[in-house]
Amino acid sequence: MNKSLKQNWPKLGIILLIVIIIFSFAHYLGRKNRFHLKKVDLGNDRIENQEAIKKDNPDGENIEPKQSAGSNNLDEILSKNLEISYSLAEKPTDIPEAIGLNFELPKDYEIAISKNYSSKEKGDFKILGLRQVKSDTLRDPYPVDGPEEQYIPAKPVMVAIVDKNNIIKHFIALSDYPFFQGNNDFNDYKIESINKSIEFKDLNGDGIQEILIYAYKPYAADYLISLSTISLNKNDDQGTSFKTQKLFKSTYKDSFRLVERNGTWFVAEADSGVGDCRLCPTVYMINIYEFSNYQNPEIEDNFTKIATVASEKEFGGGDDVLDYKMAEINKKLDLYKIKKEEDKKYIQSLRGSSN
Repeated sequence: MNKSLKQNWPKLGIILLIVIIIFSFAHYLGRKNRFHLKKVDLGNDRIENQEAIKKDNPDGENIEPKQSAGSNNLDEILSKNLEISYSLAEKPTDIPEAIGLNFELPKDYEIAISKNYSSKEKGDFKILGLRQVKSDTLRDPYPVDGPEEQYIPAKPVMVAIVDKNNIIKHFIALSDYPFFQGNNDFNDYKIESINKSIEFKDLNGDGIQEILIYAYKPYAADYLISLSTISLNKNDDQGTSFKTQKLFKSTYKDSFRLVERNGTWFVAEADSGVGDCRLCPTVYMINIYEFSNYQNPEIEDNFTKIATVASEKEFGGGDDVLDYKMAEINKKLDLYKIKKEEDKKYIQSLRGSSN
């Protein structure tokens, strides 16, 4: 028996090796098949997303959702200029090197929002909201909520402004924000839920609409919503100049709100002044900002603080104090308008007397 086993041992070894090779090859085919299916599923999701863009953005007929075959100039510029930070920036990252380039989709991005923007002075443009293509292979490097298997985009949302010739006129990245407002995570990544996250409002009644962008970042027990504003300089004779303005933030503790009064829009921002204690009730200061488009292009942004309202008692959240103090906010705005008109009449009287 032992002698027979020794004689047949080489044959048994060869048979065992063949069996191992067959099982390894079958395992490889199975993995390849699953990977292929995932790619098909992601492709179908992407097609559905682009169809939803066309349906929900009837003015977005010039959408070009195709990915570039390889690296383009914009990809190279983004790789050099875009730093993904996990600290909260005061404003989005302007990327002036992109201005003048022919627009091509950056690698791993898709057009999530497309809206037409018209200016009597400067013509027609398209506002493109870009977000990372949904992928099962991207894991949050710093998971803040739920299991480690939670996936979120690793790249920020971006906004490109292009002219009728597809030339980039302005390009920004919201460096700290992976979602447009309305998409909280990859499980809620539908186009129709974010269509309102880019809107146009004439903030100061000068006939030029500002571009408002709402972005979202999830936290473990909190959230962060930001309002970024892009304004058009109609007085720029050298070309079309857009400018990124101050960024406002809403969290569980602090909040901002757009307030319309007498045909003018203002931003009321409730500031708790609290550092790490998100759950501690506190006395709020409400800062009220007016937008003054290019009255002074030298300053960093054109939101000017015009009034302050104290909450006088403690509140647990910014939305609560804004609701409670809205009547006083409106009264402050009415008084501000009266003073502004009086100042205007006074200046006119000085000019009249000098003549």
